[in-house]
Amino acid sequence: ALVTAVRDISAHKEMEAYLKNIANSDALTGVGNRRFFLEEGKKEYARAQRYSQPLSLLMMDIDKFKNINDTYGHDIGDIALKALTDICCETIRDSDIFARLGGEEFATIMPGTDIDGAFKLAERLRVAIEAMVTPTPKGDIRFTASMGVTTMRGSAQEGEDIEIMLNRSDKGLYAAKEGGRNRVVVV
Repeated sequence: ALVTAVRDISAHKEMEAYLKNIANSDALTGVGNRRFFLEEGKKEYARAQRYSQPLSLLMMDIDKFKNINDTYGHDIGDIALKALTDICCETIRDSDIFARLGGEEFATIMPGTDIDGAFKLAERLRVAIEAMVTPTPKGDIRFTASMGVTTMRGSAQEGEDIEIMLNRSDKGLYAAKEGGRNRVVVV
């Protein structure tokens, strides 16, 4: 006697994919979240090390974002965050990893990109964001963004990793803000 059992697990697999997606995505913008960014960043860092390829990282946030929320409301702030996400996704390469780290902070990992290429991308983004007019129910708004850019400098054995790069680019971001905002600082 032979007994065969067939079980359809497609619903289980769909639920698993859905849960993974919500665990790694920002609910408002739909791009990756901090967890996704750091996981993918570790992979890209290891790949860059293995193949002796450059790897750069850009961190940005909207200048005076609190003023947008305080003046127009959080719903308009959400529209600004989505508009920033859209322009970034249109500008970066498909191979780049873009994520919302939290609040108005975003970051991009650029595999195979040296510091000159990273600066050029950051400057293109800065100019595009500055030129963008975002329509909202309360009228058009404009905003700028400040950015910090860095590149991989050493190996994991030397104490370098994606989180060190993120911290370094964050320092560049704050230097950009202290230097007058709407600028890119390379660190």
